[in-house]
Amino acid sequence: ASRTGEVGNELLIESPYFVLRDFGIDLVGELVERRVRVQILTNSLATTDVLAVHSSYARYRRPLLEAGVVLWELRPGAGQQERPSAFVGDSRASLHAKTFINDREALFIGSINLDPRSMNINTESGVLVRDPALAADAVQLFEAWTRPSHAYRVQLDGNGTVSWEAGERRAVREPHAGF
Repeated sequence: ASRTGEVGNELLIESPYFVLRDFGIDLVGELVERRVRVQILTNSLATTDVLAVHSSYARYRRPLLEAGVVLWELRPGAGQQERPSAFVGDSRASLHAKTFINDREALFIGSINLDPRSMNINTESGVLVRDPALAADAVQLFEAWTRPSHAYRVQLDGNGTVSWEAGERRAVREPHAGF
């Protein structure tokens, strides 16, 4: 069996910190070559709370897109109407859950981040559940969080320019990011 043999048709990943390195790019590339639809939702620069990790992820954005991954980044304020804040003036949205949904049948939820520090240094944990009904619920949440009101779809245009799109809005620089 290959390194990616357990994924059949689809892999959905939600992770606030997403730094795969070259090995990870190769893995998702293998999945896409096998016609597995790989979608990733992570924080945008405007929603991350760790700029150093985001800058490491940003280097892999283009290789992920070139490999055929469907890439989403959370928009600021996403879901505020669904999640009233206990803190006055708190308008920032940010991902924290680390969720992997395999073929809408198995679901992993845990604290492990896809970054080298989390994998090699921190003590992280998670649970793997093989339950299609629970996985279906997680898919519905993923689909809700990747709507244009909540996330940018990050894409490469015909000229190889990275763009962030949400409905009719399109940007070629990271949205809501100052100097």
